[in-house]
Amino acid sequence: MIEKRTVLVLGAGASLPYGLPLGNELKNLIFALLNNVSERHKLADLLKMNEPDIRRFAKELSESGLDSIDAWLERRSEFTELGKTCVAHIIINSEKPGYLMNSEMHRKDPFKADWCRIVWQKMVDGTRSVAELRNNRIIFVTFNYDRALEAYMMMAAKNTFGQDEKACAEAIRGITIIHAYGQAGFLEWQSNPNKMQIIPYGSTTDWKGAQTCANAIKIVGEDRSNGDELIQASEAIRRAKKVYFLGFGYHKENMKRLRPENFDNKPIVKGTYLHEYMAPESITSEELNGLGYSIELHNTNMKTFVQEIAGI
Repeated sequence: MIEKRTVLVLGAGASLPYGLPLGNELKNLIFALLNNVSERHKLADLLKMNEPDIRRFAKELSESGLDSIDAWLERRSEFTELGKTCVAHIIINSEKPGYLMNSEMHRKDPFKADWCRIVWQKMVDGTRSVAELRNNRIIFVTFNYDRALEAYMMMAAKNTFGQDEKACAEAIRGITIIHAYGQAGFLEWQSNPNKMQIIPYGSTTDWKGAQTCANAIKIVGEDRSNGDELIQASEAIRRAKKVYFLGFGYHKENMKRLRPENFDNKPIVKGTYLHEYMAPESITSEELNGLGYSIELHNTNMKTFVQEIAGI
């Protein structure tokens, strides 16, 4: 069981092992999808847009030189609804239950090593019932729109404890998972106070379903993008003894949004940084990185990081 207050901050790389695209791949998948004339016509009819405007959206996104559609939409608010609908469409149709526990895929590619398994084993250690999962002192802050983490925990809980979805859902709802910028629809068992669109993990969706699910997604710069979730995340980091970044991009604006007024416990702060060169001071230095606290970065895959470095 995880006994010290721990926060795991998840970027796009943390969902890669479970079949979800990285930022640049997501952008390319959207461009490829909208290169299909039939799909453009369906989307234009749904959003009551001109088809040439959708072509312009795809072309300008592709040629923006940015790796992330989120960063692009932050600067192109005229495309917010269209962009969010496209993101939801790709994310929902990329969520594959078969990838969650795919040991062969995880074993073949070290970049897709199953880090969730290591965290889960630590959370289960010392428990005898599914209800005891709530005693873990861990908070997940994810900047991803997918629900892979929640689906993984549900699959693992049902098979570990032999309990039905209702019992497992009650326990998992007791574990704090903060989606900093929302999510592409809700799972049936998730807390859903605003009655957002429910869509099971592994479902496929058409454009209409994607548009409805996109209502639960927030883009930086929208009026609601600096809401309760980021305040909750910042508060969790303030109280933490350990903060670990997995598959994270360390964009300064996101780091600023996570920054608490102070750090109560002088936490250990570490993260993954898979690059050919050493991490720049702009990320590691507390004066420059936006978080206001120095970060120790490690050039290793997420499973190795969680297993050997983080010491969760």
